[in-house]
Amino acid sequence: REEARSAQEYLQRVQSEHRSCSSTSKVLAETQAEAMTMVVALASVEAQMESERKTARAHLRTEEEISSTFRSMQLQYEELQGANASMEKLIADLRASFDDAQREGHLQALAAEEEKTVKEREVEVAEEAAASLVSQSQAQAAAAEASASSCKLKV
Repeated sequence: REEARSAQEYLQRVQSEHRSCSSTSKVLAETQAEAMTMVVALASVEAQMESERKTARAHLRTEEEISSTFRSMQLQYEELQGANASMEKLIADLRASFDDAQREGHLQALAAEEEKTVKEREVEVAEEAAASLVSQSQAQAAAAEASASSCKLKV
């Protein structure tokens, strides 16, 4: 009997340990399943984070390209401003030259008109002098003729 009891106690102990092991195995399996779920979730999060890092790097490259393009456009704008200032100075110089040329042309036209008037007056004076000389010559010729006629009459 003692052996039977001892065997029975041993059997109870083994069954108790088996239940404990079975329960532990079940908990371990559940823990492993949760751990696998967490590993899968972690991998998904890591993949998403890597995707976001790639997107951030792409945005950074785009921002750098935009910044570079902006700096280039600023330089071009400054160059254009310099060219515009040069053009404005050139235009102002050309305007001043044109105004000077117009004044010079106007003065030359006035001088030419004055010269024309003087020449016309000189021609009029010469014509008047010629007419006066012709009249004087005609008068002298008439006087000479009269004097010659009177000399013929005396002879």
